[in-house]
Amino acid sequence: MTTQAMSVATHFCAIAGCPMTIRRTQLMCVAHWRMVPRPIQQEIYGCFRKRRGGPTHRAAIQRAIASVQEKLDGWTRRHAGDADSAAPGWLPYRDD
Repeated sequence: MTTQAMSVATHFCAIAGCPMTIRRTQLMCVAHWRMVPRPIQQEIYGCFRKRRGGPTHRAAIQRAIASVQEKLDGWTRRHAGDADSAAPGWLPYRDD
């Protein structure tokens, strides 16, 4: 009997421009997920268990993505023109 490697379905993080590959069951990479406010995280978990893919679940996902994008955009505005900081240092990637 031989063991075969199981193939795990993956996709990119939901945040535009993030190169992180994650499991199909995840919405975004860990670094971006930690930026989502806890109430929105809890709403996504609750909707996922009860009404996965429904309008409430999709709306919660859009709020999570928007909240992270807003934080990243705010960081970009605050650091515009700062040559030493091309990307937030706490993200798992840099655009160097």
